[in-house]
Amino acid sequence: MKRLFLIAMVLLTVSAMSAQVNTIVIKTSGDVTLRQGNEFSCRGGDYVKTDSVLMLKGSNDYVVTVEELNYLTIMSSGDVITENTFHGKDLSVNFNGSGDSRLDLDYDNIYVMMVGSGDLELRGKCNTFDYDHSGSGDLITKRLERNSQNESRAVPSMAGLSELLAELGTNLEMLSDSVDWDQFEYDMERWGESMEEWGRHMEEWGNQMERRMEGREKNHGRHESWDKPNHGPKAQPQPEPKPQPKPQKRSLLYDGHWNGFDAGINLLLGPGSAANFEGQYAFLEQRPMKSWVFNFNLADVGIAFSRNHVAGLYTGIGLGWNNYSLNNPVRLYKGQNGIEGEWIDESVEGRVKKSKLGVLYIQAPLMLEINPSHDFFIAAGVTGGFRIDAWTKVKFRDGFKEKHHGDYYVYPLKLDATLRAGGDDMGFFASFDLLPLFDGRTSPDCHTLSFGFSLLF
Repeated sequence: MKRLFLIAMVLLTVSAMSAQVNTIVIKTSGDVTLRQGNEFSCRGGDYVKTDSVLMLKGSNDYVVTVEELNYLTIMSSGDVITENTFHGKDLSVNFNGSGDSRLDLDYDNIYVMMVGSGDLELRGKCNTFDYDHSGSGDLITKRLERNSQNESRAVPSMAGLSELLAELGTNLEMLSDSVDWDQFEYDMERWGESMEEWGRHMEEWGNQMERRMEGREKNHGRHESWDKPNHGPKAQPQPEPKPQPKPQKRSLLYDGHWNGFDAGINLLLGPGSAANFEGQYAFLEQRPMKSWVFNFNLADVGIAFSRNHVAGLYTGIGLGWNNYSLNNPVRLYKGQNGIEGEWIDESVEGRVKKSKLGVLYIQAPLMLEINPSHDFFIAAGVTGGFRIDAWTKVKFRDGFKEKHHGDYYVYPLKLDATLRAGGDDMGFFASFDLLPLFDGRTSPDCHTLSFGFSLLF
């Protein structure tokens, strides 16, 4: 009898140790990658496994492989993604994390309880999709095909200040998306042109008033001479004093025409300096009139070649935003060897309003400037830059948008051949990037050509 009892205990222990994991609880600050495979494995750090439940803790990154997944609880600050598509009958997801998660699923029934501040994206397909959403994060299901859907929207949690701030940020983002920024930009351009025209009228009015005042002074002096009695010999006219030359500037510090704001068109030139992309890189075909470059030039310092400041050499510092708007509904992402594009199925995800790549640089010029006259300058040289950030953005017609930051194989440095010309308050600029935009081994050899106008301070 005792022997049978020992055998039963051994069988129960083996059964418990070999129980198939179908429940995962994630409480980590690191990133977690989930796979569906034939055997269970967990790599990356310590974990607790009890019967069919796997619990991850700590700050390490994990890679977990399970045969089946029916219950998933996410309470982590890291990102959780699936490496392949999980298949099954029923899946229940409890999301209470602050990180971003993306799950590729193929289930009959999916239920989501979402109370976290992070974003949860579901992709794939299912027959029935139910969810309760009471958090400040976004539940993204545009790429989840489903036959039916039920929604139960709970009241947003008022437990903590962080949740309130997160909810406020979401509302502000929705308000920002409701603004037609293209129309706003157009109205601002028209307003600037109107102000410029008003300034020209005011300047002309000032010149007319100055000429009238000079005429009155001359006439007033002549009438006074007629009223005086002429008793003596006629006075000889005194020669007018010769105009004194303007004193030359003594300092050799040169103030170049750099401080100000630049706005213009940003063209992406493909291999062979062709503005079109075909075949493998057709996803990079651009919308030129929607691709803008903005430069905010903060400060400059220079040295003059002579004390009359006819010519000088200067440098400075500024920020540059380069935006490349794409002509096709594509989503850019970082491939193994270069930037790649995923074509968006608008019949499933909705109509795409715009898709773009943005890059932010901190930049400094080295320019040789010549001033043929006091109201005209021309400068040529190079502008170097260092990439601070890069991002992709897809905005749909229904207002939904996706924005992701990364390097996207954008070359960390830029070196532009730059030409600037104009007057004291306004000018024009043109730049051609001597370095390629991307540095990936399979990315196209693209260069940037930018040109536009400058408002100088």
